[in-house]
Amino acid sequence: MKSPNENRPGYRKTKVGWIPEDWECLPFTSLFDRVSVPVDVDPKGTYREIGIRSHCKGVFFKEKTTGKALGNKRVFWCQPGALTFNIVFAWEQAIAILGPETEGLIASHRFPMYKAKNGRGSEAFYLWFFRSLRGKHGLGLASPGGAGRNKTLGQGELDYLFVPSPTLPEQEHIAELLCAWDRKIEQLDRLIATKESRKRGLMQQLLTGNRRFPGFRPSERKNGEAKRAKNDFPSDWKVYPLKRVCSISYGKEWSKVAVESGSYSVYGTGGVIGKSSSPLDKGPAILIGRKGTIDSPILIREPFWAVDTTFYAKAGEKADTVFLYYSLSNVCWKRYSETSGIPSLSRSTINNLRFGFPTLHEQRRIAAVLNACDAELEQLRAQLAALKQQKKGLMQKLLTGEVRIPAKERAKNVS
Repeated sequence: MKSPNENRPGYRKTKVGWIPEDWECLPFTSLFDRVSVPVDVDPKGTYREIGIRSHCKGVFFKEKTTGKALGNKRVFWCQPGALTFNIVFAWEQAIAILGPETEGLIASHRFPMYKAKNGRGSEAFYLWFFRSLRGKHGLGLASPGGAGRNKTLGQGELDYLFVPSPTLPEQEHIAELLCAWDRKIEQLDRLIATKESRKRGLMQQLLTGNRRFPGFRPSERKNGEAKRAKNDFPSDWKVYPLKRVCSISYGKEWSKVAVESGSYSVYGTGGVIGKSSSPLDKGPAILIGRKGTIDSPILIREPFWAVDTTFYAKAGEKADTVFLYYSLSNVCWKRYSETSGIPSLSRSTINNLRFGFPTLHEQRRIAAVLNACDAELEQLRAQLAALKQQKKGLMQKLLTGEVRIPAKERAKNVS
């Protein structure tokens, strides 16, 4: 694929591709020194090793072990701040910078550590570089193997792997800009997790009647609380088996022949899997897996086709469809699996599951609140996906020099 920088004024072609003319293209060894402090293992001592996950997922910590158990294994003291590789999976981007929490821990010889030479390189910048497509390609070239031999990062191959080298201030600026983007993503991730947890708690309270909206509480009181029915629902709620409030049908076998011309969605347990030229039924309905995945009900609002590994439920006069969907989503379906092989759910089992139902008016009020929670979560997830896509594009442009930030603007752009 043609590089955006190709034949652009101010850029030149190098061993790592097109880069700005004021960037250098240097072997890794001219920017980094390997640091290794061997551990003089005490057989009576206690040690803890680190590992590095593939796909840039960071450091993990192994269980504590004794010096006796380590035996003759070559181990080295972790160097916080070092750019560290897992030589067996470097080609899968098993690379990380060791944090301060690794002080006093050890790593085997399979985790070589490198520190940037003074004034030449930034560990953070090169971590981002090796997370990029160019960096991953380079790690693959430096990890010969295949045809019966494991791909392993070679010391010599890494030392003389050519990498782009902007000035140190520009390296640091690029790394900080990308780290700031990561912080935004992590912050949004935490917000989504918090709101998901709150929604689960709210579902549990609203769907059992432990929390009621004003105007729906019964007048009967006992010790200051509303009376509860036998099934631990409020006394004014009705408790029905599922077969009393909805019809449950089997999905049908589906052929992919009509996929191109079809206009109706075909649903499996994972969501939409294709198109059909004619619908099996019309919405609204709730899809429940009966074989394989049985723990992810799906709310379907339009005409649809459901495949034969699913049930679909349609609410009757006693139940609001959206309220019923949330009630079914609140079930731990795995406990109803009826086989030790592929999880499956019988029609009899699902027909006889019992739920509490307030009046239709209260059902709709509960459904509206939970639906609003889902709408907010959907919006936040869309923002998260957009941020991740933007960061991916930003990485590509910054790490190839396609986008440059003027030096006078760097201070105000770094957050």
